[in-house]
Amino acid sequence: MKRPPFYAFPELVSETVLLRELTRDDSEQLIEIFTYDGKAAESAEDVVRMLSKIDSNYRNGSSVNWGIVERAGGKIAGICGYYRGFEQETGEIGFVLREGFRRKGFMSAALKLAVAFGKQELGLKRVIAITKSWNQEAIMVLENNQFRQTAELPDNYIELEYTGSSHG
Repeated sequence: MKRPPFYAFPELVSETVLLRELTRDDSEQLIEIFTYDGKAAESAEDVVRMLSKIDSNYRNGSSVNWGIVERAGGKIAGICGYYRGFEQETGEIGFVLREGFRRKGFMSAALKLAVAFGKQELGLKRVIAITKSWNQEAIMVLENNQFRQTAELPDNYIELEYTGSSHG
């Protein structure tokens, strides 16, 4: 069972997306979607500060987050990754897409790669996602990718768990 940090940051590739490490050079493209600890980025400098915290979380082994890059155009479409550690061999996956990249299959492609990585490389027994019960777009993406609701949580949150095969 491997845990971050890895010798080389894992890059995951499908026909339509590349999942790769986020860098300072991505900060301008990330302003509209970037949040850390509930605070939204308002500037490229905010994103750089948040990226530093995310890198620190990766280095201490509690997360691995990727930029979702549209392979055709090379632009950052969004972010996908595991957050909050890997207690009890469970990974919590989170994601967000930039407005212009939604409803085009990028998130499904990214989720498939990230879930397969979690199951095969991180040795996770469970992959879960936690979202607001009213976030129908996220719920639809998750359900379309073999996640099923497993719990209602406080403050109108729900937990969904990946129920597909461990081989992606």
